Amino acid sequence: MTEHEPADVSQSSSGTQPPTAGVNPLRDLPRWLTWFVIPMLGVTVILFLGLELLLGPGSMQSGFYPQKDGTTLSWYVLATYKEGPTEYAAVLILLPGIVAAVYSVIRRKRFPGKKLGIWMVICAIGLIYFAGEELSWGHHIAVSIGKKEAQPVTITALGLNEQGETNIHNLDNFAGKMLGRNSKNLVELWCYIGAFAAPLILARRKPPLAPTEIGYWFWPTTATLVCAIMVFLTYRPVRLYVKMSDLQDEPYWARQSELQEFFMAATLVIYVSSIAWRLRQMPEPVQAT
Repeated sequence: MTEHEPADVSQSSSGTQPPTAGVNPLRDLPRWLTWFVIPMLGVTVILFLGLELLLGPGSMQSGFYPQKDGTTLSWYVLATYKEGPTEYAAVLILLPGIVAAVYSVIRRKRFPGKKLGIWMVICAIGLIYFAGEELSWGHHIAVSIGKKEAQPVTITALGLNEQGETNIHNLDNFAGKMLGRNSKNLVELWCYIGAFAAPLILARRKPPLAPTEIGYWFWPTTATLVCAIMVFLTYRPVRLYVKMSDLQDEPYWARQSELQEFFMAATLVIYVSSIAWRLRQMPEPVQAT
């Protein structure tokens, strides 16, 4: 697939010259990383579930994390339970994205417009918020190491938290709905339109976007394609099946929210990291004397 890469970027004594059409020196993130390695972190969890459903109940017991009644969890449940590996993996993968966003802010003079620097500040704040909310700003770590007891419902300074945590997205009030559920829905929609549909359209654009255009930096590249489609595949088909089925109790494997959030985080991080990766190849503008 043809990537919408920039044209040539060279310097003269008066500053950065316009790019030469048809030459693409700026490299994007390697596709072996964005299309295979990062997605496989989440796909591995899906393989656990697939084997468990294929081989039958009790076939994929992990032997780790024994419960109070002496039972153990399956590999799939172990990977996807709240405060589990999938949630922590989402937080860990957000960290390089935060670094990439901060780097882009520091090197913002390389962008063709000041608005892009502001956009990267917004991205950095958004990624920090995402990571903080995933960890409930440290509450999940305290629960995991036994410093705090998990509570079903807790009254906090910000209001009633439906899961007894110190985050905003589980608050049973306007802030919880706007900064939690609605913001997640907005990110999910962005994954479908911005990180999947837009790169496919722009990849066929003639001539391709050049680094002198704001759109070249603002729109995601095809690096985000695989993780963006996994945001849909790991969640929406399952929810549609549950909604259309006459089930008295929702099956345990229908809870895919942590896995979907991992792919959301991965899509956002690839987007921001792609910007930083290309930006570091751009020359600093020469100041007029």
